[in-house]
Amino acid sequence: MKSLQKFEYLRSEKHLNAVRSLPCCECDADPRSQAAHINWSKFGKAMKKKASDEATIPLCIADHQGYDQSKRTREENNEWFMVHLRSTAIKLKQLDLLVPDAERLLIERGVLND
Repeated sequence: MKSLQKFEYLRSEKHLNAVRSLPCCECDADPRSQAAHINWSKFGKAMKKKASDEATIPLCIADHQGYDQSKRTREENNEWFMVHLRSTAIKLKQLDLLVPDAERLLIERGVLND
């Protein structure tokens, strides 16, 4: 019988603050953005549990609400989020703000290439 691997969550205020320091990735509004978590179980999202912190993008309040209340399909929302998650991680890496554990998990979960 296979043993189930426990999901590894990143909980990092340092990473969330780095994400919040970026402009909104949807409308480019000046920071301080909100660190919006993906709504996808692949990143640990479950009932009453936020996804892991590496799966966050900077969104202004209006765009964060728009994402959470989107009329797009789940697949469209996930695709849209993944595009912004990759670009957010690349920006953080360029600014030397990408937390090493966040980078490792993004690579392991197929968001970034190593």
